[in-house]
Amino acid sequence: MSALIRTFAILLLFGPWIPLEAQSRWTTKDGQVQTADAMDFDFESKVLILENPETGARSRTETTKLVRNDRIRLLFEPAFHSALNGRTPEISAARRYLLCIFAFTPAILLFAGFWIAGWLVGGSASPIRAFFGFLGGWACGVLFMFFYFMLSARNGGSSGILWFGAAISSIFVSVFVSAVYKCKTLKGFAIFFAHLAAAIFLTTILLFVCENFIPSESTNDFLDRNLFEPVGLISVEVSGDNL
Repeated sequence: MSALIRTFAILLLFGPWIPLEAQSRWTTKDGQVQTADAMDFDFESKVLILENPETGARSRTETTKLVRNDRIRLLFEPAFHSALNGRTPEISAARRYLLCIFAFTPAILLFAGFWIAGWLVGGSASPIRAFFGFLGGWACGVLFMFFYFMLSARNGGSSGILWFGAAISSIFVSVFVSAVYKCKTLKGFAIFFAHLAAAIFLTTILLFVCENFIPSESTNDFLDRNLFEPVGLISVEVSGDNL
């Protein structure tokens, strides 16, 4: 569990900024670049099977030889998740590990952004208010949007219903947040939507710090032991060459 918690911030820092292309470019630590699609993943040998989209030729690349960003991108590839099907309970645990990371990582930074927005816009630095405002605001918005998504689906996927639902959701979310912070509805609206910008700003700062002030060897070793190895992407015993 402690490894999972330590992994949250790092994954969000690197994951969203990795480009997803129809024809993926995979880079190894020795600088070789290959344009190919990920077709399969072998858990026993920790090997990624790539296919050239033009020639159809297949090649095998050990995941320990891939650069850090390509390893992270591999976690989002359908080939990796397809290889999880029918595996041992340990592999099922790896899928749950990934799900927890993907769910809680954005929540942590969004909550931090909400606390900052509540402090700067709402005039209250109380983490308790931030917690209830964040949790209740998102719960209210999600519930209302879920209702309007269902209503839209029953009416042929009407975009008008979705826009109307978004407006209604914004109103109720603003009212809820304003009640938590004891302010006007308009300020509640500003707090909720300012926290999105604050979360992006905070993430950008953390990304800059990690990329420019933390040695890449330390980051690679951290990810190897707290992300790639627990989900079965590599074996730490054979990944000592953290370049």
